Amino acid sequence: MKIAVVYNRQSQNVINLFGQPNREKYGLKSIKRIVSGLKKFGHQVTSLEADKELIPRLEEFMPRVMKSERPGMVFNLSYGIQGLCGFGSACPFSCA
Repeated sequence: MKIAVVYNRQSQNVINLFGQPNREKYGLKSIKRIVSGLKKFGHQVTSLEADKELIPRLEEFMPRVMKSERPGMVFNLSYGIQGLCGFGSACPFSCA
C-alpha cells in the first residue's frame, strides 16, 4: 500500500501567515522511525510537509486508483501550522 506520512516542520510555504506559529511538532527522528516501520511491513512510503504544495505531491505519489488497485493512505502527523494546537490539522481535506 502507498502511505504518505504528512507532518508540519516548516511554516513558510503557506498561503498566509497569521498569529503565533504552533510550537508542537513531531521530531524528524520520530517521523523517520514511523516511515521506517511502515517500510519494514512492505509499504511504499513517502513523507511530506503539510504546506500549500501538499495536494500536488500527494497526487504525484498516489495517482487516481484504477480498478482492482488498492487505494493509498495518509498518515497524518500534522498539528497545524498556526495557533494553539493548530485548532485542527493543516491538511484535513487530504484525508477524506
